[in-house]
Amino acid sequence: MRSLFCILLLFCLAAPIVGTYAGLRLEKRRVKKEVKHRLFAEVDTADLVFFCFSKKDKETRLRWEHDREFEFEGQMYDVVQESMRNDSVLLWCWWDHAETALNKRLQNTLAQTLSNDPGRRDQERRAVCFFSPFFCGNTRRAPRVPRTGLFRAAAKQEIFA
Repeated sequence: MRSLFCILLLFCLAAPIVGTYAGLRLEKRRVKKEVKHRLFAEVDTADLVFFCFSKKDKETRLRWEHDREFEFEGQMYDVVQESMRNDSVLLWCWWDHAETALNKRLQNTLAQTLSNDPGRRDQERRAVCFFSPFFCGNTRRAPRVPRTGLFRAAAKQEIFA
């Protein structure tokens, strides 16, 4: 019964994080499909962004999601047309505002979840102290002794007396 309670408690603690992450990933997939359909349906060259990179810069400065989509300076782009000229790569791209915003939301959510905020650490410490009797049989703790020399010596005398 105790192990079932522990599993249920862990599930309740992890469900909001996992659910939020999964929801954002599903929304990102939906946005990608929508943009792809829109690209093929109505491509206006005035809406496209032109990039010219060397072959080396294409591999180092761009973070590729797959062969037709990349991130550059925090913005997502979908490649509509790619061509080579000498040692340069010419890219006509669709600036994907929706996916860029979604990536930022996903990064902010993960940053908040995994942050080292002192208030959050204090809340986690309190939660662990509160729930520890449910997980461990005897959680009686020894009193804390200050770390100054005088009190340390007095504590040692008490312990060894």
